[in-house]
Amino acid sequence: MSFPFITHRVFTGIPSKKNSMPSMRATIGDIRAVGLPGTVELAPRSERVEQQVKSGDVTQFRILAEVTEPLAVCRMLLKIGLEQLGKHFYEVAVSSRVESAREFSRRPRRGQTWRFILRSDPQQHVRNLFENTESSIEIIERDGVLLSIMHTAGVATMIPLEEGTQPPSANELSEPEFRIVRAVC
Repeated sequence: MSFPFITHRVFTGIPSKKNSMPSMRATIGDIRAVGLPGTVELAPRSERVEQQVKSGDVTQFRILAEVTEPLAVCRMLLKIGLEQLGKHFYEVAVSSRVESAREFSRRPRRGQTWRFILRSDPQQHVRNLFENTESSIEIIERDGVLLSIMHTAGVATMIPLEEGTQPPSANELSEPEFRIVRAVC
């Protein structure tokens, strides 16, 4: 239910496990999926906004491109990375080397933290939802640390699969294109 995945679900009409259509906040109200890829509906935040949309005075909306649920996104990214690791390097995936990542993805303890890096271009993200549906996940080792890197429409994430790694400095990754997201349980 958080960026960057909620926009993909809303604009492509992917329902939840309980078969309800997702929605997300925008500047003019809530944008909801209707079940047809590329088709959404607006629940305006006020009657004034509704009139402006109907009259054609408002023809655009802005999406909040922020991770609103960092713990949920972090745990999901860890699970995706660990699954990919297990698919290609099973012995490493079940080793003590990534045990902390497995534990955090399943049952993070109170006060425990993990970080991931998000690189996004929100305009490209929305544009690519319909033009390019290809995604990729790769496992690399950099400076002795296993990392899971996921590329999808206008968004890339990088998450360490080992505990105790330090993120790059702010000089190396400038905001707003890159963000270091800290997930705290």
